[in-house]
Amino acid sequence: MSPGNPLVVCGMELIPVERVRIESGVGRGFLWFQAEKEVAALVYRGPDGVRALDAKGREMQLKELAERFPELSAWIESLIRK
Repeated sequence: MSPGNPLVVCGMELIPVERVRIESGVGRGFLWFQAEKEVAALVYRGPDGVRALDAKGREMQLKELAERFPELSAWIESLIRK
């Protein structure tokens, strides 16, 4: 799980939280790779502060996002302090 590249739209910063999965294998005479990127949440910063939406578009607390994806806790804390 990792934050994606931020995008600024109408003065709001949108940051996707992405899950990336890469698989590979070897068959008879061939090698295969598969990559998949999925948005798990969206963090946005606007005039009202920092907020988050889950993958279904429902608003969620930043604390809930940090609990769901503990590897992002430090990043989420840095967003709150900005």
